[in-house]
Formats: sequence, structure tokens, C-alpha cells
Amino acid sequence: TAKADEHYAPVILETIFLPGETNKKVHVPLFAENAKDPIDFYMVITQDGKPVTGINRATIRLIPEESTNDVSLMSVQAENRFQANAVRINYLYVPGNAFALGSSVYSDNQGRTYTGNDAIPWGTDGKQIIMEESRWAPMGRSSLYKWVDLVGISGITINWKNTGTSQYNQSTILINDKEYYRLKGSFNGDTYLGAANNFPRIMTVLQVVNNTNGCYGNLGVWSLKLHRQQFEVVVENAPTLVYNTWDGQTKRASQPFNPGTVMPSVPRPYKDDLITLIPRIYQEGELRGVRYAGYQVKTANGYTGTIRSDTIKLSSEFIKANIYGNGTVERQEKLIIRPVFERTEASLHIKEYEYNRGELFIAGQRYNNQMFDTNGFLSGDVLIGE
Repeated sequence: TAKADEHYAPVILETIFLPGETNKKVHVPLFAENAKDPIDFYMVITQDGKPVTGINRATIRLIPEESTNDVSLMSVQAENRFQANAVRINYLYVPGNAFALGSSVYSDNQGRTYTGNDAIPWGTDGKQIIMEESRWAPMGRSSLYKWVDLVGISGITINWKNTGTSQYNQSTILINDKEYYRLKGSFNGDTYLGAANNFPRIMTVLQVVNNTNGCYGNLGVWSLKLHRQQFEVVVENAPTLVYNTWDGQTKRASQPFNPGTVMPSVPRPYKDDLITLIPRIYQEGELRGVRYAGYQVKTANGYTGTIRSDTIKLSSEFIKANIYGNGTVERQEKLIIRPVFERTEASLHIKEYEYNRGELFIAGQRYNNQMFDTNGFLSGDVLIGE
């Protein structure tokens, strides 16, 4: 998420380790100390256009502009991630007061039904529903609910509370009307639902329900934390390209080659992260006039069409369509892509030369100080001349 010239001064360094050298020092000025939102910086070490696997650690020192003293010292972790004056929060916070009152049903021995009790504020951000024994007996059911976007969410932490002590006072968590957790009696704390609970991700409504049977209940929700899913970016080989050998306007041979690859700026992104794809064109690709065109996403139905961009925003819509397959594989934790490269059009001008130094013939025709018709040719193709 860091932006060049806004959050840091861009530094590109190509260096060689001489015999006996074990480290290099690079200074990258950071400007993000007053950033409104957390900013992530990533360090990528490459060799011949590919990430270096032999270098697995580095030291980052954050130094204030007005001082030369180190103010913090930390090791870069496996993902080469660190924050400057910020703590990354990888969950979405939903206050309890965002919940709405659900359906309520209360009946006594005569079978009469009562509806419409109110949910009342609880503390600063919470909301609660009260099931009074004296008013509703013997059985009652009331709930709070909230539509939540669980696309790209790996777990849910709900902070809730019930002061009713009877074992017939029961509190449950439902997602899309299916029960995922149940507690009896009084409690106060967090409940976590993770991957093992196998909850749905798309079009989800979360309910907290209080059931009583001849007893008192007071169920409240303080907050909800939706933990962002961390995805692995897998880059598969780019489709091969082909260059041709020509004899005049006649194609004599074709040869496939691998044009290049891309490096994701964030190898293990979270939901809502922005990934930049950094093209790495191989030597053969440079020789054949290759340029980066975009990327394709691998889904359950094969690859998508080419998306002409070098960035990927892991929004709910993108995850739902390209990773979850619109609901067919909601447990997928990998984003599989492949880069697409394309070749460019060619042009050829034979410069003027003196005949006494020789002549140039292409397919039996002499050329001097004129354009050669490259219709059908691409940059990097081979043209046979005599």
C-alpha cells in the first residue's frame, strides 16, 4: 500500500557481492510517519529477475529525520514486512449496536404469542435483548441479527454476554439460519469461529439468539471482529510466445519461447490488499520485443480472459468471482494467476549504402535506402538476407 514519493523515496539498487562481503546497506527515506492509515512496506531481493532464496534475513533500522540514532530495530519476518509507526489490524470491527432486532416469539401455557420486544443499548457500542421470566413464561425466543460480508474472512470473533444463570437459558450463534455455537447459562467473553466451523462466505446473515424456558435471560453483543483471510499468490508460467524466421514474405520456421514472469509485491496478501505485479522479462523476451500485457486468473472453469492491469485489488467482488468461483470453492486460499505478454509490431528501414561495398538481397530483391514491408512481421522475428 506504500506509494512512491508519497510514503517513501524510491531506491533501485543493483549490486554485486565481492568475495568476503556478507552484507549491503541501503537507505530508503520514509515519509509515512504521519500516515492516517497503516502503511505496509515490502523488501524484494532479486537476482536475474527472480527472488533470491538464499537470503532469508535482513535488518531494518527506522531512523528519525532529525537524528542519527536508531529508534527501533527489528528483523524482517518471512514475508519481508514491517510497519513504520503503525500496527496492521487484520480484522474488520463491527460494533454490537450495528445489530438489529430479529423476530421474537414468547408463549405461555395457554399458547398465546407475544412479539415485538425492543433491543436496548448496552454500554457504548453494544446492544442487548432482555427475556424476563415474570413477563414471558414459560418459553421465549428473541434474536439480534446483522448482515455481514464474510467473503475473504477466515474467522469470526464475537464478544457477547448473558447474565441468565439457568441451564434453560441458552445462547446460540447462527449463520444463514444454521447453528454454529451454543452456550448455556451465564457467560461473558469471546467466542471464535474459524475454518473448522466451515461457515458460509457469500450472502450471510449472522444471528445471536436467546432461548429461555421458564427462566430469565439477558443476551448482549458487544462487538464482532471479522478476521481477514490471508491468500497465497501462486504465479504460473506465462503462455509461450512464438517468433518466426522469414525469407522475404515467406515464413520458413517458427520457434516458441518463454517471455517472462511477474513478481507480486505482496506474496501473501489479505482481503482488501492491493497487489502490484512487477514484470520480469526474460532475456529471450527482450530480444523478441516482448511487453507486459496483463494477467489471467485461474478459476474452477479455467483461466479468465486477460485483465489488462498490473494491479490486483483483493476486494470482495474480486475474491468472490475469481477465487471462490462465485461460490463453488469458498474454501480456496490461493490466488492463482499467470502473466500475459505480447509482442510488438516490427518496422525495418534498410539504410543507404555504397554498392562498391556489397549489396543486400532479400528473397532475390535488392534493397538500398528503402523500407522493407514488414506486414505480418513482429519485432524480434528473424529475416534472412543475402
